[in-house]
Parts: sequence; C-alpha cells; structure tokens
Amino acid sequence: MKAERFGYKNAWVAIRSGNHAAIVDGLPLRDLRPADWASGISAAYENTFGPSAFMTPPIDGWTLVVGCPFLRAADGSPPVLDELVASWAQAIGCEVQFYVTHRGVEAHGWARATPGGSVRAFVYEAGQGVVLEVGERTTEERAAKALKRPTEDHVMDLAAKWSVDPSVLDQRELEVGPGFLASFGDAPPPEPTPPEPLLVKPWWQFW
Repeated sequence: MKAERFGYKNAWVAIRSGNHAAIVDGLPLRDLRPADWASGISAAYENTFGPSAFMTPPIDGWTLVVGCPFLRAADGSPPVLDELVASWAQAIGCEVQFYVTHRGVEAHGWARATPGGSVRAFVYEAGQGVVLEVGERTTEERAAKALKRPTEDHVMDLAAKWSVDPSVLDQRELEVGPGFLASFGDAPPPEPTPPEPLLVKPWWQFW
C-alpha cells in the first residue's frame, strides 16, 4: 500500500514509537477502526469541528496522527501547547512532536517534548505575531529562517529535520500498511437517563 501525503492546512502529532496501544491511551484516542490511507486522510480533513483523526503505521520509527481536532490544541488563550505536548510525552513515554500550519489564517507552529518535559514550542499567528515561545531556539529553526515570519514550508522543513515530513510521503518509495481512523479526546459523557414518568391516579381511583 502506498502512503498518502498530508499536512497542509491541518495539524498532526509525531510520536517516536510504534506502540499504538500506548499512543491510544496517551493522547487519548478512542473508537479505533482500521482504515486505508485515502479514507483516513479524507476523514481527518473533512470536519473542522469533528473528532476524527488518522493514525499511520510507523514510518522511520515515528507514528503520525493527523486531524482537525489538533488544530484547537494550538488555539488556546493563553496558549498551552507546550504543556499539552509535554503531557502526551509523559503519558506515552517517548518524544512527542506537534506541528500545525494553515495558510488561510497564516497560523503556524511546532512543539517538542520528552517524558521529562517541554523542550521547545513556538506558535505564530498573523496579526498577532509570536503568541507562544518556550525553550531555546534551535539550530534548525535558525537555519530555516523560520522565526520571523514562518510559513507552511518552514513547518514542513522542520518536520523533515526532526521526524517525518508528511507532505512528501506520496513521493517516497514506501510500502506501508493501513492505519487507523479514530476519535480524538475523551469519550463524551453518557446521556442522562430520563426520569420515570410519575403515575398519578385520578382523584376518584382508590385501588
């Protein structure tokens, strides 16, 4: 099976592990079902406000999870992306990276964490500039000139240097298996059970 590209106008998580069970518990993901790449990527893009995410098989030692629900992770006020990615790394027990890019609103960012805590986080939004910067600036960021006014190409360039660039997966000679379609986040609370209707007897009924 051939891998499909993704990344532009979306967000994804790169996890340095092939342990899907740990990833499912750590992010968390739920309602897993096998999916081919075409349907998985399509679902990850189709509903901006939905929970759908696609988890790939391991690629170069990294598992990628992409989906519109992750866009909201970079949109906190105040931003807490660094804390969120660090919590995932601690829960899964390995390095976790996060990438977001959307040319429509010119919002771009990235984050890295290990089980020991946040290493680096950076988010830029047009009109506001840099809204989050945590950790020391890296050699790769400086070399890509990604910090003054980042673009989607800077995000892909950093992903290629730090883990996997998903925007060129279709150009690589990769033989991959299917992935998993899932819902991101905790399960919604169950619907409350409606109360039993009160059986009120007419005033004249004595039995």
